[in-house]
Amino acid sequence: MSDAESVTISLLPVSLSLVHLPRSRLEDFTQHVLRQILQPNPVFLNVTCNEIEVSLFAEHDTLQEFHKAARKDARRMRRQEIRSDSRHSPRRTRRANPDWEPVEVTSERWRVLQIDSHSESIDNSGARVHELSAPLAAAGISILYQSSYMSDFIFAININARTHIDTSSVKEGRLAEVMSLLGSAGFDLYLSDPTNLTAQISTFASPMVSPTSEDDQSISIIDLNTFHAAGRTSLDTDGGIVFTRSRSNTTLRKRSRPMRPPAPGTRPALNRAMSHSPSACDVRVLAPDITCVGLSDDSAETWGLKIVKLVAFPELILGPSATPVRASDKPARAPRPRTPDMLSALPEEHIHVLSFNEGDVGSGSDTTTRVAPESPKKDPMAEEDPETPSFGYDHDTDTDNSSSEDEGDANARSRRPRLEKLDTLRTAKPSEKKSPLSSRSHSTSSTSSESAPTPLVPFFSFTRTPEGSSLAAPVSLLATLFPASERHMVMCSQELDVLDSRNASPERWAQEEEKSLEEDEDAIGALPEPHGMLKCLQIDLRKFGLEKHGLVNRFSCTLEENGINHMYSSTYKTANLLIDKAHANRAQALLRSC
Repeated sequence: MSDAESVTISLLPVSLSLVHLPRSRLEDFTQHVLRQILQPNPVFLNVTCNEIEVSLFAEHDTLQEFHKAARKDARRMRRQEIRSDSRHSPRRTRRANPDWEPVEVTSERWRVLQIDSHSESIDNSGARVHELSAPLAAAGISILYQSSYMSDFIFAININARTHIDTSSVKEGRLAEVMSLLGSAGFDLYLSDPTNLTAQISTFASPMVSPTSEDDQSISIIDLNTFHAAGRTSLDTDGGIVFTRSRSNTTLRKRSRPMRPPAPGTRPALNRAMSHSPSACDVRVLAPDITCVGLSDDSAETWGLKIVKLVAFPELILGPSATPVRASDKPARAPRPRTPDMLSALPEEHIHVLSFNEGDVGSGSDTTTRVAPESPKKDPMAEEDPETPSFGYDHDTDTDNSSSEDEGDANARSRRPRLEKLDTLRTAKPSEKKSPLSSRSHSTSSTSSESAPTPLVPFFSFTRTPEGSSLAAPVSLLATLFPASERHMVMCSQELDVLDSRNASPERWAQEEEKSLEEDEDAIGALPEPHGMLKCLQIDLRKFGLEKHGLVNRFSCTLEENGINHMYSSTYKTANLLIDKAHANRAQALLRSC
């Protein structure tokens, strides 16, 4: 079989933490985010930004600033809760900033499985998401997923045995269970260190398969199903672990993007009893056209500065005319002829909405460390005091000089370029009943969605490993960031070249796009042809926890069974699915209904 038909899964030798940084507080933590981006040769790094948050997956030991700030502010938060519980407190506390949201850092460590498809195309990325997440969802294992230009990644919680957490979490022993499930799904496990292999399988049965004579090294395959039979609950993962599996031409063709959904009678039966995915989530199609490109490591120093500009100074890329506007200030579009509802207009055989009636309530366990309820006025790590939180909090009681301090800070911050703040709670739907834990997890905002400013860059996702780097971002931004003379740094830059052509002759392209839209509307019952550009569907998951298993598989399965290819980007509070522009509205309707 060819390389394009095989999949390899490797366990990376790194322990990660996950950080949630509200979009409105990025300015205060820009220095620390850039420190992660500028780290030399990270084993793994992902920075994903959308309208709700900036999410970081980074090596645990490099996030000390975030951990230290979170611990100090957690102590202050507990003190505030104690005072708020006292009805006759002599102190008069100040009102909390309605725009404030906490920074959160997971107390768990995460392990990463890297998925390589040995293909230069992302046409089957949705099939991989569905195929890999299905057995883990059925077993009740919570995962996060990240697609990139080079590889895909699965994140599973790896918890120290001394750490207490709800039983629905993925404890240390469940990492072996993840591997066992992947082995049962047809992936073979290779351990490249014979010494380590011998030590680990001493209590197991003999290996199923021996290495072929063509192998230069001693590589053995281990039957993971013997783990639990032998009483083993953990596996030493530092010795280098690789899964491989070859997929037949039939399987690959069936899961490719141009596929049509199977007839209802032939759709495979799926076990939903173990899934705890949410339903009726808020799904938004973000405005810009997105593309995903690879970045050449030979030019890492050059494009690294471009990533810094993207995170800290996007206005320098887009120019002074690209200032954020509020939704109420946007000019009204000319009304389009009313068309039938997207789902109702499609034949029934083209729509497979997954029903979900069981297991709708998650564990609700809170395993994160949160910061205090006021937005910092200064660099959170500028001052160190063992007794005082490092953020510039407002004091517990009103003081005469508080207003003057705020003015001074405001003047200082106005002297440097600003990234407009965004009310990141405008899409959150209030629930009728909230537990005390959930009420502390989410802040409230009085700002309506109508007046919230649109961020300059609604979405980007940057992933870096020793094997390569990937960047998904708005096409117009990438075309400006990498002009034609610098496209040698970018892999798969066709969309950027197309945008250059459109800018050169906008009238011709506008006519062709209008014609394409009319053809799509006339083709009732047929999937429109892919445009090449992607749209980001942002799914707000703030009312659910990280332990909600089956989430990745639920969304991916809904799209895959309806013939829509996708890339998947998990963050702390959201799921972001990159869909071909031609399928974005249909995908939004499907995800809202699943």
